[in-house]
Amino acid sequence: PWKRGLFVGWFVKSVEPPVKLKVPTFRALVPAEALDRDQVVEQLLRLTGDFAGVIDSMKGLDLGAIKFPSPVLPLLKLDLGSAVDLNLGHNRRHLWASDRILAERESA
Repeated sequence: PWKRGLFVGWFVKSVEPPVKLKVPTFRALVPAEALDRDQVVEQLLRLTGDFAGVIDSMKGLDLGAIKFPSPVLPLLKLDLGSAVDLNLGHNRRHLWASDRILAERESA
């Protein structure tokens, strides 16, 4: 357990589905126009497995004491626990959005 700041706590909650706050993607994070679906799914599964391994390696660390600047918003300092929560919530947001897109396509 650790205590995160109010802004970081709000930020972590804001990425969780269902999405209430739509935020444009930073230009540096916009994917290429033409992506191969199978390659994207394969990479997502690989990176998810890699991230699970990183989380396992954090056992015993003080997740609130280890801090670093956000790679997307350098003025925002994140503690390690909040960074993990943010990443997991953001991934759930993408999966939620993907489900909505697929459902819309099926109903069209």
